[in-house]
Amino acid sequence: MSIGLILLAAFFIAIPIAVKYALAFETKSLLDQLKKQEEEVKYMAAQLRALEREKVVTRRAMRHVRGQHQQAQVRRTMIEEKLERTRYLVDNQLVTA
Repeated sequence: MSIGLILLAAFFIAIPIAVKYALAFETKSLLDQLKKQEEEVKYMAAQLRALEREKVVTRRAMRHVRGQHQQAQVRRTMIEEKLERTRYLVDNQLVTA
């Protein structure tokens, strides 16, 4: 066998091995990226769940505040009516006195 044929055979054997290692390193790199992105997705999903819980709590608080506001308006109306009756009685007592 000539030296050229041996080198050519070694070259043809080296190509698949080199491709195999290149693919292995690329696959490892892609797998590392995938794991990192999965962690980011988990973190973002946790943030989303927290925001959804906060949204629910905020809505409940808003409903509670609206209810308190309505109750305050009713109390105010009742106090105004009572004040009007009191003024009316005082005015009538002054007129009759």
